[in-house]
Formats: sequence, structure tokens, C-alpha cells
Amino acid sequence: MTDTQRFLAFLAESCRGAIPFERFMKEALFHPEFGYYSANIRTVGRRGDFSTVPTWSRFLSHALTQWIVSASCKEQWSVIELGGGTGKLAEGILKALGWWKRRKLTYKIVEISQPLIQEQKRRLAHYSQIRWYSNIAEALESCGGRALIFSNEFVDAFPVRLFRKQADEWRECALQWENQRLEEIWIEASPPGSSAVEGIHCLPEGSKIEVAETYCQWLVGWIPFWKAGQFLTIDYGNLFPELYYRRPFGTLRAFFHHHLIQGREIYQRFGYQDLTADVNFSDLIAWGAALGLGLNSFDSLMEWLGPWSHQAPASFLDPNGIGGSFKVLCQTCPSS
Repeated sequence: MTDTQRFLAFLAESCRGAIPFERFMKEALFHPEFGYYSANIRTVGRRGDFSTVPTWSRFLSHALTQWIVSASCKEQWSVIELGGGTGKLAEGILKALGWWKRRKLTYKIVEISQPLIQEQKRRLAHYSQIRWYSNIAEALESCGGRALIFSNEFVDAFPVRLFRKQADEWRECALQWENQRLEEIWIEASPPGSSAVEGIHCLPEGSKIEVAETYCQWLVGWIPFWKAGQFLTIDYGNLFPELYYRRPFGTLRAFFHHHLIQGREIYQRFGYQDLTADVNFSDLIAWGAALGLGLNSFDSLMEWLGPWSHQAPASFLDPNGIGGSFKVLCQTCPSS
């Protein structure tokens, strides 16, 4: 057996024979030794397993710069980027701000992937105002809780619980280690509060859904440290039930060397491929509201660009491409 196989066998034993899918995804992405993001990711972009919008075009950096400038026109904020990728987005923003505005700005990157932190530090070595943090609570404490917070393709990597509709009930996916491979089983479970869970009658029998309960738990952990500002989330996804329109098998998938992987093949290459699911923005809005976050706006990327759209590449304005599949959620601090 390989070290990875031994770890999976140990994980199954520690979970009493059935690994909840959410736990599998967490370890596959973030385990300190075996996890994709923690240890094995090479880079993002053409030489990596997948690409993000900043690796295709610098335009998103320019649009975010305009958002930062307009949101901080009356006072100076710290800026917190969640999940810095290769550092290309931060580099584009700091370049677009120019020396005069940049010198007044404190730019903080929250990142847990050591390979990506090293790539970010190489790319951004000449920008003295950047600081790195392993969690958002520490970043907020360092600036008195007053910050503009944003993320791009960050939420889609949160581990999800996986459910399947069976006889008008939800069954949860767990994994058994048998004959040195993982096999799906569907067990009784108490689903968390989610628009998709509550909308069971909107979906056909056998439908699969994902619930990013870990994202809700993450919000609970840092919202008390946030005192003022705006929170911008850019990611692929949609509101429910549109999210699952013509997608009875759900949105869960993997990427390996830019190849899309679906079905049971996602259980192969543990720790050596990206795992992701589309973002249920109905959940993000509802969970945020329950914690006191205000809803400033929710738009497609194409709609959010608004006054800057004349400068955008055609793909950003395509309702059937990036412009429509990516959404932008802007929330405000509970005390704002």
C-alpha cells in the first residue's frame, strides 16, 4: 500500500468505516501532508490543474481596483484578499492603484497554502504594504476590524456535504474503504439548513446537491471581529433552484491537468487534484443575514461591471460564459 492508501484506510477506521464526504474533501484539499492545496498544488494557470479569471485577463484586477477606490472614497480602509492564488490579482490591483494611493493602503492576504504563499511572495516581493495571515480573524484584528474584504473563486473550495434525493428524503454520501478503493454509500442524516435541502420538492428523484456547511461555520468564526466595511464574493454559482437547472447529478467535480473529472473518478488521485462545487448564493445570502450581514447587491459578473464594462474583454460580457456563470455578492458589516 502507498502512504496515501494507508492514510485513507486509517481515516475510514477512525470514522468507524464510513468517511463523510465532507471529511474526505477536507482532507483531500487541506491535509497538512497529503492535501492538494496544503502540499501538492504546483500553481494556478496554464502550468497548473486549473485556471482562474485573473490568469486569463488583468481586467478583474482593474474592476476590483475601482470597487476599492469607490468603497473607500470617504476614508482609508485596509483591504483583505481571501485566498491569493498566484498573487496575480493582488499585483494587478496594486499596480492599478498607483504609487500615491498604494502608499496609504494596507493590503492583507489570507492564505493557508504554503506553495501558493511562496509563489505570492516571489511575485509581490517589491510591495512593502502586503502582509500575510493564516486566518481572517487575525487579519481583521490587525486593522481594528475595519476592512474591505473580497474573494475570487474562494468559496468553491470549501468542503461540502453531499446529498441525494431518495423517496422524498435526503441521504448523505459517505465513503467506505474496500479492496484498496473508496466506495460510495448513502446513509440517513440530518441535513443542515440550506435552500437546496428545503427545496427538495423542486428537484427530481435521484438529484444530488451540495451544502457548504463549512462556509457557514467559517463565517461564524470571524464575523464578530469585523467592525466596518464591505465584503465582496466573486465565484461561479447561482441562486437556488436555478443552480441545479438541468444538473440532476449536482455540481461536484474535480480538475486534474485542466481535465474535467466527474462521477466516481473524483475519488482517485487523492490530494493531487482540485475538488470543487458551484456556490449556492442563496445559502450565502441567508447565512450572512442570520449573522447580521446586510445585502448590498447580488449580480452576475457582467451586470456588476456596469460602468467599467466598456473596457472589459468580450468573455466578461458573455451571459453564456464568464459574464453569466460568475456571480458577485456584496454584503455589508453588521455594524455598518
